[in-house]
Amino acid sequence: MRRLSGLILALALGTVALSQGTLNIAVLGTVDTLNPFLATTGAERTVVGWIYEALAQVVPGGQEPFLAKSWEVIPPQNKIIFHLRQGVKWHDGVELTAEDVAFTFNYVRQKHLPMWMVMAFVAGAEAVDTYTVVVNLTKFTPMVVSLVAPAIPIIPKHIWENVDNPMAYPNTDAAIGSGPFKLAEFAAGQYVRLVNTGFYWRGVPKLDGLVFHMVTSDTVGVLGFLRGDFDYLNWNISPMLAEQITLAPDRYPHVNLYRSPGTTVATLLPNVREAPFDSLEFRRAVSLAIDREDMLTRLLRGFGQIASLGLMTPRTGEWFNSEVGYPRYDPEEAARILDGLGYVDTDGDGVREMPNGSPLSFSIVCPSDKTSVEATALISHYLSQVGIKVTIEPLSPEALDLTLKRAEFTLAFQTMAAFMAVDMYYYYFHSSKGEIKDGQVSGFNRGGFSDAELDQTLSRLLMAQGADKLALCHQVQSLLAQKLPRIPLYLPDNLEVYRDDRLTGWAPNPQDGVLSDETLFNLMEVGG
Repeated sequence: MRRLSGLILALALGTVALSQGTLNIAVLGTVDTLNPFLATTGAERTVVGWIYEALAQVVPGGQEPFLAKSWEVIPPQNKIIFHLRQGVKWHDGVELTAEDVAFTFNYVRQKHLPMWMVMAFVAGAEAVDTYTVVVNLTKFTPMVVSLVAPAIPIIPKHIWENVDNPMAYPNTDAAIGSGPFKLAEFAAGQYVRLVNTGFYWRGVPKLDGLVFHMVTSDTVGVLGFLRGDFDYLNWNISPMLAEQITLAPDRYPHVNLYRSPGTTVATLLPNVREAPFDSLEFRRAVSLAIDREDMLTRLLRGFGQIASLGLMTPRTGEWFNSEVGYPRYDPEEAARILDGLGYVDTDGDGVREMPNGSPLSFSIVCPSDKTSVEATALISHYLSQVGIKVTIEPLSPEALDLTLKRAEFTLAFQTMAAFMAVDMYYYYFHSSKGEIKDGQVSGFNRGGFSDAELDQTLSRLLMAQGADKLALCHQVQSLLAQKLPRIPLYLPDNLEVYRDDRLTGWAPNPQDGVLSDETLFNLMEVGG
């Protein structure tokens, strides 16, 4: 991730002499479009992210200025005023102004582009002078800053005003953005080459350019990386390979492993609309029955940590509430809770019966990838030890998403973002986001959890700012720990690898990983 830092103060903002050097990055899958509104695959989003920029960017707990140097929130007038940085240029040398920003917001709404739903409360935008944009709202919500400002890529008006049908516009011939590198070559199905602009508002990188190589599989990418074809893999390597690199570094010359706290959390999502998961005590029993340390060893080779009961990654710093604690493993207590709830094995077959005499059994739906199926199989085993019979139902990503949207499940294994953007707590746990309308759940609260105290706190969190927001974020995590709308499992570590035989200046950090600001501005050819 690339982010704004104090590095700007140390970098010249004008043109500097460039050093020879190209960063070769492997991306999984193909890049079929450079249209920032149509980029859906990880590979496409990665490349587009180096070309286009937004008004703000997500940081732990919220967002910070980027193309906008500041903003003013005016609730009584239902508006937000963004003040832009001066001197930002598009790749063709034209200055980026308020006209571009207002055009972008209005274009997304008028064309009903895929991102327009995040602008539900935006009535329109207007440029009041060269560097000031007013965003008018249908009603006040800080969501415009927390979600829209970092999510909407700003596009040049003088290019896109001539694009009548953006949904059919691949943008692969001359993508014009404001990032540090501009498009030089698009080789369909093979690679995308970007070159240094020689001017960039945050300072000019030393590299001549980047090449994004499209690879068909993790295996192909890893083999190419180990051969030296690529300097960096744009995905996390497997824990097995990370273990091999750690235990036998001499077998992997010039290969560096960087391990940092994960940004995703593996969870069990119960459907609390129906028994038995409508009972908090039953959810507690299931949580107590799971041996998470065993899961870390078997699945992740130790490259991970048990997830906090607040579901947030410690990568968020002060926003992480360390006092909420972590789930315990205590199958004996789990058994006692189940006994107390009336789930008893009356016929000695190892499976408890429900009060109506039927077996205590249900299925867990899960993604069909190898790690998810293995994780779900372990959970099935742990629950069997306390008398709960579980069957595994692997589903394709599309089928799983539809199953959760329709609330046609009892329990689901699901990995989700670990709340780097704290406002997302509202969208995953507020009761209004779990209502079923027209046969589908209306939001991301697929389990249908509803709690008045949590609802009130989430609503306040969404509207709060500063120290109040921090305190409410901690309170939300405490409530999640008490009420268990999701059962936390583990956070896989981010496992990145890079090579240092061709390029020097790598400067990974726990917040941004390998491609940090320091890496971006200091990376150069060895001996350059």
